[in-house]
Amino acid sequence: MIFTTWPFVVFMSSVFVVYWWVMPARFRREFLLIASLCYFAYNYLPYAVLLGILTVIIYFIGALIFRFKEGISGAASAKAALVIGLLLSCGTLGFFKYSKMVVETFNAAAQFMESGTRYPLPHIMVPLGISFFTFEFIHYLTDLYHGRVKHANLRDFALFAFFFPSLVSGPIKRFQIFQEQSENMGELQANYIKDGMSRIVLGIAKKLIIADTASLFTSPLLEPHFYSRAQLWVAMYAYAVKIYYDFSGYTDIAIGCAQLLGYRLPENFNKPYREPNISKFWNHWHMSLSSWIRDYLFIPLGGSRVPPWRILFNLTLVMAICGLWHGANWTFIVWGLWHGLGLVLLRLYQNSIGKRVPDTRPVRWLSTAICIQFVCFGWIFFASPSMTEAIYTFKHMI
Repeated sequence: MIFTTWPFVVFMSSVFVVYWWVMPARFRREFLLIASLCYFAYNYLPYAVLLGILTVIIYFIGALIFRFKEGISGAASAKAALVIGLLLSCGTLGFFKYSKMVVETFNAAAQFMESGTRYPLPHIMVPLGISFFTFEFIHYLTDLYHGRVKHANLRDFALFAFFFPSLVSGPIKRFQIFQEQSENMGELQANYIKDGMSRIVLGIAKKLIIADTASLFTSPLLEPHFYSRAQLWVAMYAYAVKIYYDFSGYTDIAIGCAQLLGYRLPENFNKPYREPNISKFWNHWHMSLSSWIRDYLFIPLGGSRVPPWRILFNLTLVMAICGLWHGANWTFIVWGLWHGLGLVLLRLYQNSIGKRVPDTRPVRWLSTAICIQFVCFGWIFFASPSMTEAIYTFKHMI
């Protein structure tokens, strides 16, 4: 049920009316949970059941972590429960999203080594929103272990996991903020409708007017052998426009739908193409993801407290994981490594000659132009169906 289709318009309108004007206030969370489960089941019922079971299991693992942490000598048991929960979350994501990629990589390596071993490709449909489920489960279990989250009941945790406005394209929520809003929910206010509808209309305009128009020029990136150099350059810039307005448009619709229901989802974009370096770009692009990567990957790996070479390695590693999270293809991993390389080069530059470069307007303009071009080159990896096409595109463009 895509946000820009009539079935979703009917669904969202019905949920809004029943939620505020039919359902008693004490049952609104139960109704919203049922509506979210129906939204998910509409796409594919078996996977709704599967992720429902996984949600219950993660909840009870969280309950064990909380109970062990409250005990006198339960630190080791709490850590063991945390590890089990993280492995279960990541393992489920890995099985459904990356099984085919693993088999394809193995078969390609076997062919390169002239080995006769081949395995049939698994035909597994990826459950809707499983990447967002996984990151939010990891956040919940980790923060529960560190005492940053209060243990809640199953209804509230399931509502957090299945909250339908953020199910398809995020943003990635934080449980403590979501739970606080649920507990303090009042009655319908005029600004819920005003702000929510304004955001939805803005998102629809971004998606249907700008992103869909730009997508008309991006086809050369899929089959670069049939297009000229100029067409590939146009396609690269068009894709940069398309992906920003498509993704931020869907995010605006998600935030607007949540506002109609009295919830505030985190912002995800803040004019990223206007930033003068790749680090600031990531502070303004998919902000709920970049902050998640910082809090649950980069800082646990040592953050900036480790030796300089470890910092550079960690930056590269977390961006490779970021790329893999986006899709089960080596092009996404290379896209992540590309941005990791950018962060490494930026840090090396800032620690050397960057300190002597004056912070003037021409310098900021030049920096912004370089940053935009670096990001646009990265979109070639993101948009290409395989590394073969991506490499050919680079060769043909330059």
